[in-house]
Amino acid sequence: MIAMSPGANHELSDNDIIQLSHFIAESDVFIVQMENNLAATQLALKCAQKMQVTTILNPAPWSSDVATLLPFVDIVTPNETEASAMSGMVIDNISDAVKAAKHFLFIMPGNVQ
Repeated sequence: MIAMSPGANHELSDNDIIQLSHFIAESDVFIVQMENNLAATQLALKCAQKMQVTTILNPAPWSSDVATLLPFVDIVTPNETEASAMSGMVIDNISDAVKAAKHFLFIMPGNVQ
């Protein structure tokens, strides 16, 4: 049986992050996506960054709120649609993707994957 509770991810709180931060500290890599409470996600990324844990953001599902998380992210892994939204560029080919990657390097110096 698979049980679901739609919207449960948005109940994640800052207090939950603080109580469970030891799991972040024990990690080599911390991956987040956009289906959680934004404030808690941002706090988790800040904790990971402070603990020198590599952070990865999968910006799905796309939201313009992604921009608020980028200062705390080492690696961002957008698909074509998300990369288009993040860069404001239409990405139809490899050349377009390279231009978008250069844009990401400008707004988020670090790793572009």
